[in-house]
Amino acid sequence: MSDFMIHLPKQIWSMSKVHEISLLLVVFFVLLSFQLIYLLFSKLSLAQRIDVLLLPKYKFKTLVYFSIFGMLFVWTVAFSYQRTNPKNWINEPFFSAFSENTSEFVSVKNNAEVLKDGLQRAEILKDINKQIPSKNIILIIVDALRSDRLSVNGYERKTTPNLEVLASKKDFQRVANFTSSCSDSVCGIYSILSSRRYNEFAYGLLDLTEMLKLIGYQTKFILSSNHRFKSLKKLYGNSIDDYYDGTYFPNSITLNNDDGVINKLKELEDFSGQANFIYIHLMSTHLLGTVKNEFQVFSPHSKHTPALMSDLNKKAMALYVEKISNGYDNGVIQADYYIGKSLNILRKKGYLDDSVVVITSDHGESMGEHGHFTHTFTLYNEEISIPFFFLSNDCQLLNSSYGTQIDVAPTILDCLEQPIPSTWKGRSLLKPYQPNRLTFHQTVRNNKVIMVIEESSEHMYKLMADLHHEKLNNFRLYDAYSDPFESKNLIDDVDSTKVNYLKNKLLEHFDLVD
Repeated sequence: MSDFMIHLPKQIWSMSKVHEISLLLVVFFVLLSFQLIYLLFSKLSLAQRIDVLLLPKYKFKTLVYFSIFGMLFVWTVAFSYQRTNPKNWINEPFFSAFSENTSEFVSVKNNAEVLKDGLQRAEILKDINKQIPSKNIILIIVDALRSDRLSVNGYERKTTPNLEVLASKKDFQRVANFTSSCSDSVCGIYSILSSRRYNEFAYGLLDLTEMLKLIGYQTKFILSSNHRFKSLKKLYGNSIDDYYDGTYFPNSITLNNDDGVINKLKELEDFSGQANFIYIHLMSTHLLGTVKNEFQVFSPHSKHTPALMSDLNKKAMALYVEKISNGYDNGVIQADYYIGKSLNILRKKGYLDDSVVVITSDHGESMGEHGHFTHTFTLYNEEISIPFFFLSNDCQLLNSSYGTQIDVAPTILDCLEQPIPSTWKGRSLLKPYQPNRLTFHQTVRNNKVIMVIEESSEHMYKLMADLHHEKLNNFRLYDAYSDPFESKNLIDDVDSTKVNYLKNKLLEHFDLVD
């Protein structure tokens, strides 16, 4: 039995904290299974078992079980369909636990990336700095962390006191406007690690973990939640020396409880002199993340999503937005605490004496803006505007204006004075700012939203379009600098030459024909 199936019950139980109807579905699924197992292992002959199934009382019981299971499944579909936006589909929470993106990263284009990386490995080995590395790399990704909900970035609520302490230190640097490649965890996390966009992912790429391993690093992944979800663990590759995610947490700690990360960090040996790459993933701000009572500062608060969002009247919707917003801010406060706690543990163990620390996120989170909640649906600021903090005594960010997730890995290698693979798509933030840069973004649902951003000091144009069956429609254009809430569609106001230029770049990147 695969690891994925072994840890499936824990995954389902975790989801049931938000999708409580899933738990009922599981209960009836188990009851039905027991009914069938009883018949399977009874001493009755095959003919007798069939006769038993056809007896009215057993036939009726089995029919009831199947009916209840079917009704609950239909209910979870309705629940998933309605709970954030009546027009959009969220994966049905029971069966989505079984799903993996087993075929999504094996297209001709994706395989071409692997082949190019195969050639790049041979070249890069010639150029690697052979000096034994001593600088530790600490990467902290906080799931679903919005840049604008951090007091260190000017948010009116005191949500990030620990980050504010870090910001007072001379080695603290940040990028003012930083974006995720998608509004999805798999895409966001692996864009950071691989310096590629989602449509360029593949299994076996030359990514940051492998590069650091080649240089001589010990690689450690210490992660909250289940990272086998949607083939993410498979994308991580085989260059990880010590892998630990939420499925390995003790039974007393739930899958998405960041205490599991802290406990594992406490078990680390003191720094021995061999450089380490430590990737830490925190879930406090995610809808599934466990938030302790001591961090429930703002009330009323909730991380629960109502079954039928469309049933909420205007007053109920306003109260729900208040609750979900307070619940999110409470999660930010806890995430900030865990960031401080993680760094303090690593500091005491000697890992921060000579180090580079990167703190960022995989994506943002909608809280009613543009009619959406949670993430994965849109590419508006609330879902893709994320923080990027960089702590280093030796390396100076020359571009602190604009960056995106694919820039993280090149920046780290540049700081180490190591060669950057030519197959990577990002650029080092240690290099000077370059205006009018184009970056590409997408959602990963069947009905995708795709986007190109053109950023300069005067504007951040975001051209979005809906992609369905290889056809683009509903083009909209925003300037996220002059209109951060993206409320005014400029598609008919901006010079048509600029609009057509951006459209052509969008089509070109996503291999589409107008």
